[in-house]
Amino acid sequence: MSVEQPLVFVVDDDASAREGIEDILQSVGLPVTSFGSAQEFLHGPRPDAPGCIVLDVRLPGISGLEFQKILTEAGIRLPVIFITGAVAARRRQCWHRSRPLAAPGIEACFGIAAALRAIDAART
Repeated sequence: MSVEQPLVFVVDDDASAREGIEDILQSVGLPVTSFGSAQEFLHGPRPDAPGCIVLDVRLPGISGLEFQKILTEAGIRLPVIFITGAVAARRRQCWHRSRPLAAPGIEACFGIAAALRAIDAART
């Protein structure tokens, strides 16, 4: 019996964030399928493979938290890693202008690290 390779589903309405996450995950050899909204994920074709979802908390329409509830009710049992750019934006607003900022999207790296751990767990 062959085991399908785990897949990371990225759901984020911000195209640049979505592409950045895809690039990072693909750079370590993980297959990625991306969606621009919760509705797109729900209505689009998805392989029946182990994996996880990297999910933006602040999606337009169905929020990330609402989406997780819908997934649970639909029996889609994939680990969800929540990400958001909202924290970084608020933090930047509060920081003194002369203070150097961290690389854009640094908070997303923690979510990606969690995605990698979830994929490793799915492989075993």
